[in-house]
Amino acid sequence: MQIKKFEYKEYQGENREWILEPASFGQINLLVGKNATGKTRILNVMASLARLLAGKRPSLFTSGHFKVTLVTPNGKTFIYDVSMKKNLVDREYLSCDDNPYLIRQGPGPGKIKTEPKGEMLDFQIRLNQLAIFSKRDSLQYPFLEEIAAWAEGTEHYEFATLFGPNSIGSPAVIAPIDQIKDSEKTLSRDFEHREMLQWLVAAAIEKFSDAFKESILADMNKVGYELEDIGVGVLSDVKMSPPPIGIWVKERDLRCNTEQNWMSLGMFRALAAVIRMNLHQFTNTPSALFLDDVGEGLDFERSVGLIKTLIEKAEKTGFQLFMTTNDRFVMNEVSLKYWSVIIRMGSLVKVKNYENSRDEFDKFEKLGLNNFDYFVAHSSPR
Repeated sequence: MQIKKFEYKEYQGENREWILEPASFGQINLLVGKNATGKTRILNVMASLARLLAGKRPSLFTSGHFKVTLVTPNGKTFIYDVSMKKNLVDREYLSCDDNPYLIRQGPGPGKIKTEPKGEMLDFQIRLNQLAIFSKRDSLQYPFLEEIAAWAEGTEHYEFATLFGPNSIGSPAVIAPIDQIKDSEKTLSRDFEHREMLQWLVAAAIEKFSDAFKESILADMNKVGYELEDIGVGVLSDVKMSPPPIGIWVKERDLRCNTEQNWMSLGMFRALAAVIRMNLHQFTNTPSALFLDDVGEGLDFERSVGLIKTLIEKAEKTGFQLFMTTNDRFVMNEVSLKYWSVIIRMGSLVKVKNYENSRDEFDKFEKLGLNNFDYFVAHSSPR
């Protein structure tokens, strides 16, 4: 399942109003735009909706109106429209192929379609709950499970901040390596500590053995890091109890292993992104990946190498990829067909991409100019 169209509004009519006009997206999306146009905000909003639908966000929004169109691999089209005010549901609507499946308005009872009879039956839940999550029942409402599977399979990473080599976890979640034994539980979507990358790597190596390691090494070589081996072990220079574990790699031109806390920030970020991609591929549970400021901290060649590797993984595995950048050199290396140009006019944000401006993009490519020239000419309001 993938996001085909997305729109969002918050604080309508107030000074802090912010509106994303309806925007269509493809499987691979590179969001580009000038600073403060809304690239990061768009990723945050889409990822927040996924967390809400997966039950991973503790409360609703103070203000927010989401409308998302989700398309399944077999061609079914779900439209989910939800509005929230003061952390309560104001309106909630779900349709599939233009047929209503869930209707809810204000404090009154809602209606939901049951299987297999197809009847629209009444229900009543609290206003601080989303029906699309609270009413999950694989027998009566299997369509809600399809949407939940999409939401649970999304992951959101702020490339410039999250992927730090010193991310070994707080003392409360550090565990000796011999305690990480249940690879199935660790690799599941609902594992409590999915931010602990070293735990996921240990579980993946245990489950998939050399095939997982070889895929990581091949991808890192494509990015520009010549590695011979990868593993997980106790970090020798970090004195804590219990001893924390971390990822290590063997670089081709070094005689010793390079432990996680010794890696450069750029190297670890690239390694973390590649590991996440391969976890998606090997566990066969991808839906969408949101990567903000992709390539930040990497030199030009490795930044381009990473993005091309991510695109290749998305094409091969089938998950939907959203990335942001404002690096002009990176823009020149990524095909315009993947671009979404973000244009902000006050509180109104528009997206121009191959989905809605194909003729314009095709005409520009025939001019033989570099991609950044398109960005300069078309990234400002007209």
